[in-house]
Amino acid sequence: MTDHIGRPFRAGPVMRTVGSSVAQRFYFDLTDGFTTIRDNEGVEAEDLADAVKQAEAALEEMRAAGELADFEEGWRLVIRTGADANLATIPIV
Repeated sequence: MTDHIGRPFRAGPVMRTVGSSVAQRFYFDLTDGFTTIRDNEGVEAEDLADAVKQAEAALEEMRAAGELADFEEGWRLVIRTGADANLATIPIV
């Protein structure tokens, strides 16, 4: 694929092709509404449903490792885009 000038088109870091679909980058922030721990790395997922599955798996791993023991009620994981659009929220406790 080429751009309008004929140069090879390169997808940016936000999306890439996975099989027949395009992967998107989603970010998992932790927040209580006052304090936010931002995810600056993100994960690639086929769609929001895939991102939710990955977020739930990450929370389970963090619970098993005891990393969520100090989080009080009200903390949640927010799935967002690179443009800071919040797409889904998962309660931590």
